[in-house]
Amino acid sequence: MKDNTTDPRTPQVVARAPFTVRRLVRWGDSDPAGIVYTGTYLDYMVEAAEDFFIALTGRHWRDMQTESGTGTPMVHASMDFLKPVPAGQAIDIAVHVGRLGASSFDLHFISRTMAGDVCFTGKLTGVHIRHVGPGAIAAQAMPADWKAKLADYAKAFPVPEK
Repeated sequence: MKDNTTDPRTPQVVARAPFTVRRLVRWGDSDPAGIVYTGTYLDYMVEAAEDFFIALTGRHWRDMQTESGTGTPMVHASMDFLKPVPAGQAIDIAVHVGRLGASSFDLHFISRTMAGDVCFTGKLTGVHIRHVGPGAIAAQAMPADWKAKLADYAKAFPVPEK
């Protein structure tokens, strides 16, 4: 059995400056044309955001919900597709922090092929919330240490201009 610690079929952190994950586009990620299915890019962004937050805060989103009744659901997503990516090709997805509000934040994503071509860009807007009852949530200010870490990261690795 091969060591899977560098298995490109699962997202792997390949850089922390800026935070970047690499993943192999799987056949199941593609449409009948053999290129990444549009909706799959959203999964890629959410996975990169999850890995970014674990690296930044040391906590998993699941733990936030179960331990403190808080969370960071995404309330907006946008993507631009610039180059088709075929199944079997690896891509890198870099994460940048944009706007920071009291409870909300923007994460920007730039994905490149191994040749360095930008294949998609995207943005997720998340809101820090607390659970206030069955099926009910309310916006809540981000913890100060998280906001400081996000601000420091945003300053060190600003969103590249288009």
